[in-house]
Amino acid sequence: MKPTIAVLGGGNGAHAVAADLTFAGYEVNLFEFPQFKSNIQKVLETREIVKEGVSPTGVAKIHLATIDI
Repeated sequence: MKPTIAVLGGGNGAHAVAADLTFAGYEVNLFEFPQFKSNIQKVLETREIVKEGVSPTGVAKIHLATIDI
């Protein structure tokens, strides 16, 4: 089993890294500070990140999205 990885931040790069690591089989926890909650609101609700463009693409179902570290 691969380790759990925490991705800290909710910008475009964090979304891409979280999706790529999920596609690679890692359990990913995505954190964003409460004042930037809007950056990950959709992920908080669905735990899904849709990645398009550069391979791999698709819907990544991450383990956890939170604003509470």
